[in-house]
Amino acid sequence: MADRYLTYAELLDILGKDRLERLAPAKPGARPAIMRAKSQAEGLATSWLNGRYGDQLPTTPTETPQVLKEQIAEVTIYKLASATGDVVAPELKERFDAAVAWLRSVGSGSADLGLESRPAVDQSTPQILANKSRRDLVFGNGGLEDW
Repeated sequence: MADRYLTYAELLDILGKDRLERLAPAKPGARPAIMRAKSQAEGLATSWLNGRYGDQLPTTPTETPQVLKEQIAEVTIYKLASATGDVVAPELKERFDAAVAWLRSVGSGSADLGLESRPAVDQSTPQILANKSRRDLVFGNGGLEDW
């Protein structure tokens, strides 16, 4: 799995090795589980941000704003905790909910990543004016009388 928004080392730095190892003790399967949770978190972030930023979204960790990395880290730790099937601590759930709310607000435009957004799409309704007169009739024989 390629790193899109943050690296494993950055994840450890943001969350703290102790905090992460409480959920995924250092054993052979721990790192793949952590990376799977990180990949899910990055996918969630992309789904919320893609509509607004599209091609402007970062594709490497060096391009990613720190605030986005921190929110993805919070989603990652929640995904990791919920994957065990145990009850997730209320603090983790609250932090996850806050991170998702922030992603939604960035996606909707009420918060910002500091990246260039996609150009605005013209949402106006076209105005069409149609006039009907006798000289507008192209066909004869009364075929367009109702036109």
